[in-house]
Amino acid sequence: MRNAENRFNRRDAAIFAIAGITLLVTWGFFDRLPNPVPTHWNLHGEADGFTALPWGAVIFPAIIMVGWVLMKVLPLISPKAFGMRRFQGAFEVVMVAGAGLLALTQLSILFDLEHLVPYALGLYVAVLGNYLGKTEPNFFFGIRTPWTLADAQVWRRTHRLGGWVFVLCGLLIIACTPFGYGFAALAVLLVSAALYLVGYSYVIYVRLNRSAPSSPSR
Repeated sequence: MRNAENRFNRRDAAIFAIAGITLLVTWGFFDRLPNPVPTHWNLHGEADGFTALPWGAVIFPAIIMVGWVLMKVLPLISPKAFGMRRFQGAFEVVMVAGAGLLALTQLSILFDLEHLVPYALGLYVAVLGNYLGKTEPNFFFGIRTPWTLADAQVWRRTHRLGGWVFVLCGLLIIACTPFGYGFAALAVLLVSAALYLVGYSYVIYVRLNRSAPSSPSR
């Protein structure tokens, strides 16, 4: 990559290792895979989407590598005023966590451990929340509403609150999982959190800009 921020680093190495280990384990235990392979689950944790072999064996590692490409490309194509390089490290950590989630999902299918997936989802949501507050206004990652993008202060306040909200959602998803409500909690909590944070960003924007000029502030 042309820029120092986009050189191959330990987070890139972690993603390649996660994808490679997932492929190797899948190859070694290929006969354990169902055909078709479940690739989507409903709110009750029941598989309702499937991909036939051999594609079902590689779909999650393939998504991991697509995510890696996006991780390297998005900071390069971000407009200068909305660049991602200031928080690229945090963005990459979230992408590594997403790769780990996808790998665990595939391995759980191999070894009949799908009941662990909601725990991993809750942990991922909590990790995402932990890094939301480190982001700056951009078009690709975070809580992107017209009001957070229009005002940097609205962005920061919304993401600081959003970080706590997502960590709480992640912990609640984990807490609900032993009772069989992990996937349902994921859907309900994330939709509720999204609606709340969108409304919050609007309210904060109105308060901060009530007597300010209408032009966007940076």
